[in-house]
Amino acid sequence: MLSTVVALSTVSSMAFAQCNLLTNPGFEDAGGSLSGWSEIWGNAFASTPWTDNIFRTGSAAGKAFGPFWQPGGTSGFGQAFAPTAGMVYELSGYSYVSSADPLFATDPCLRNHMVAKIEFYDGLSGTAMSSNEIVIADDNTPTDQWHRFSVSAPAPPGAVQVKALFIFVQPDELDAGAAFVDDVLFCESEP
Repeated sequence: MLSTVVALSTVSSMAFAQCNLLTNPGFEDAGGSLSGWSEIWGNAFASTPWTDNIFRTGSAAGKAFGPFWQPGGTSGFGQAFAPTAGMVYELSGYSYVSSADPLFATDPCLRNHMVAKIEFYDGLSGTAMSSNEIVIADDNTPTDQWHRFSVSAPAPPGAVQVKALFIFVQPDELDAGAAFVDDVLFCESEP
């Protein structure tokens, strides 16, 4: 019985890993980089043993922090794909906040935070037509531990692009802190 459970667990893990649409989902390429990811307004990097030394597995993780130039500024990284209408897309992985650079807010209503977001775009104007997001790190996130997250959304009819995004939002341009992600998956499945 035990060998059956182990075999099923192994097969399930392999099938789950094969669903990943992302390039460089562990940020390991080129010794630790955002290769394959598009940066959004700067301040997105790879954490490696030579920088922050924060990663869940392998030797790198993705990192973002605020732009420090305007209230409500954002930074981050993402990847884009052609969606299939009616399919469900799921973005999952692990997030982390370091006690060496914690997120904090001078105003409790304006909190630095990072979201995992799935966003669909139409073909005519290139505007966002639907999205779903979750906060994966903020000033309430326990530090120095990895937290699993997952967000999903169905592809609407007419969508020509879907983006898997990690966006750091800095409502007050003076609030410091950074958030990390690692071992991320972006999968397509039937509803």
